[in-house]
Amino acid sequence: MENSWFKAAFLLIIGTAVLTLLAQPVIETIDEFSSAVNIPSFIISYVVIPVAMSYREAMGAIKSARLKTKQAISLTFSEIYTMECS
Repeated sequence: MENSWFKAAFLLIIGTAVLTLLAQPVIETIDEFSSAVNIPSFIISYVVIPVAMSYREAMGAIKSARLKTKQAISLTFSEIYTMECS
């Protein structure tokens, strides 16, 4: 039990360190990109990036929905509800 607590704390510290190292370059890149394309950085952060990250799953759901079989429909709903939860 004590070992799992130590491992969780260690992973939390490592994750925080990685986030601290990578956060500023990502913020600067988004800011520079938004300036280059004349789109507010808010829209880039909260609309463009999430859409781009879920594009693959959405296209897979659309392709399987076009098959119009019971299994394809079930898989489509499964992907849609999985995307909403993540």
